Amino acid sequence: MIRTRYPMKTKLLAVGLLLVATATSALSQTIIGAWSMGDDDAGAANGNAVNATLTASTGSNLSLAGTGLTYTNTTRPDSSGSLAVQFTGSGSYTIASNLGMTNNFAMETWVNFSSLASTQWVMLVGNGVSSGTGILYDTGFGGRLGLARSGDNIYFSTYGLATDTWYHVALVVDENSDASLYFNGSLVTGTPITVGPYASQFSLGDAQDGHAYLHGILDDARLFTFATGTFNPGMLSYPAVPEPSTYALLAGVLGLGLAVWRRRRAS
Repeated sequence: MIRTRYPMKTKLLAVGLLLVATATSALSQTIIGAWSMGDDDAGAANGNAVNATLTASTGSNLSLAGTGLTYTNTTRPDSSGSLAVQFTGSGSYTIASNLGMTNNFAMETWVNFSSLASTQWVMLVGNGVSSGTGILYDTGFGGRLGLARSGDNIYFSTYGLATDTWYHVALVVDENSDASLYFNGSLVTGTPITVGPYASQFSLGDAQDGHAYLHGILDDARLFTFATGTFNPGMLSYPAVPEPSTYALLAGVLGLGLAVWRRRRAS
């Protein structure tokens, strides 16, 4: 096998382009809500009942509705935090606002189901009965997780789920109010559907009407908007979105590599 050896300058250019592409993807989105699901809550500890307020790391706090939620140290893969929230089928976190989500937005989270015996909302903008769109696990047709529209069917679903397993799910709505579903970072095939309008509310773990509560764990829920035509799957936190320190590290490595290349060239 013949192996092609690329000059150091070419390799550094490739690394630089990758760094620029990653940074551009991050800069072209605006985070409007992010919840670490416990790590920002005062006094939160594994096994304790959750606080009445879910503290946002970005955006608005959410309020507890119902009971039975607890903090857990069972977190998503490669989590930078130590806590998540266990939903037990009788409570949720909500806010009486759709947080400005109309189009060009995405909602995403990591979910780990403890039971798949009932239909349950993961996250939702609007109301699950009258006017809303969100991510729903539906026991119909053998059980499926997908994009759901109020008063209508579930779309773009994935099957074969298991309990005690982490999944990343995201709903993306473009400038035409067409929604698509991403599962573990990949687009679920199907033609996008038109969604909305949305009632002025957002919720995690329920439809805000005491219907279809979540049985499972949520970690790192996030909402963001993006400029028309700029969405790409790299904006999602699957794999995890690099922290600012990661960008600094990559920039440092690139700078060091350039210095080494210049020194070799000079000699």
